[in-house]
Amino acid sequence: MSVHKRGNSYFVRYRDQSGKQRNKHFGVGKAGKSKAEEFDLQVKLAKKKKQQVVMLSESDVKLQELLDLYLKDYGLRGQSAAQAYNIRRTMESKIIPKLPNKRVDRLTYADLLNMLEHYPKLNQSTKNRYFAYLRAVFNWGIAHDYITVNPLQKWKMSKEAPRQFEISLEELTQIIRHSPPHLQLIIEMTFYLGLRPGKSELFKLKWDDVDFENRRVFVFATKTKQNRYVPIPDILIPILKKAKRKAKTEYVIEYNGKPVLRVDTALKTAKEKAGITKSFRLYDLRHMYATLMMTQGGDLAAVSANLGHSDISLTANTYYQPMEKEKARAANLLPQLDVDGSRERSRKLAEKKKRDREAANPKKKKKKRSKVTKKGYAFFDGD
Repeated sequence: MSVHKRGNSYFVRYRDQSGKQRNKHFGVGKAGKSKAEEFDLQVKLAKKKKQQVVMLSESDVKLQELLDLYLKDYGLRGQSAAQAYNIRRTMESKIIPKLPNKRVDRLTYADLLNMLEHYPKLNQSTKNRYFAYLRAVFNWGIAHDYITVNPLQKWKMSKEAPRQFEISLEELTQIIRHSPPHLQLIIEMTFYLGLRPGKSELFKLKWDDVDFENRRVFVFATKTKQNRYVPIPDILIPILKKAKRKAKTEYVIEYNGKPVLRVDTALKTAKEKAGITKSFRLYDLRHMYATLMMTQGGDLAAVSANLGHSDISLTANTYYQPMEKEKARAANLLPQLDVDGSRERSRKLAEKKKRDREAANPKKKKKKRSKVTKKGYAFFDGD
């Protein structure tokens, strides 16, 4: 038993009446330290008097403090810095300000539902993401003895409708034509390689990762922590070689001699210049990549491997958007049922007409053709 400090938070480690080691947290700063020292003294006195230690059921940890500790551990475990940034930005700008200023152990599921009511226009995907971030933080807090209650313990993620791309290939071409060179390269590489656009894959790609000799790109996915090689189609080779000749940095995607981090503004401007009002984001190009390859007969397992998925069901369920003409073609592959006998009657009628035509126009006898034998004698077919 003693007072310890983890990050900025003070806690007491002790054993309860069953002999199980416990950590009791008291918050940050002088107040947290004072409370921890006071509780530590109570534990020591109880042990001296051979009395049971009163197990306090609540922690003084607030959500902001728990988030800081969680993300610190997240970084030490080598997780994506970009993802850590996204979690912090979402939690601090969208979630924490809309929750009551309570200790985490006093937050309820109703509090979290009320938080979502501040955003009535949120789609299901974003709602799931908010709760997934919270649940991860709560579970980590319980695992590390910072809190004792997870208000999202029984929550289950709602099923999301797969996002479908809206623009056509012609409209995509118009966007490319109205894009600056670096955005053109981004769109073409995402379309032809199916990479994850952004800092997780495409934006961190370097020229050393492009193998022109074997026509493939080496990709390390920070999202899945896996390596893969993606084949480069023939049409993309001259585009990449031209970009490499003009390159000023080691990064494939660059702008004014610097690596690119975001292209939201450039993409919005290109859409406006092209007169495209439909929804379009760079990630839609992965959907197009999967859809168009498979509708052209591409193998599902091969497409899934190129996308960097560990399970082909993810590719099939999430990224494969059936094209209208493909659905119509598939529907017409079914054999037709001759329920009323009309097809059989039509077949017999067609056969009768054929016989009638043959009877009215009998075949002419073949004209005899002369042949010459090796001995020079001629004869006619049929002789």
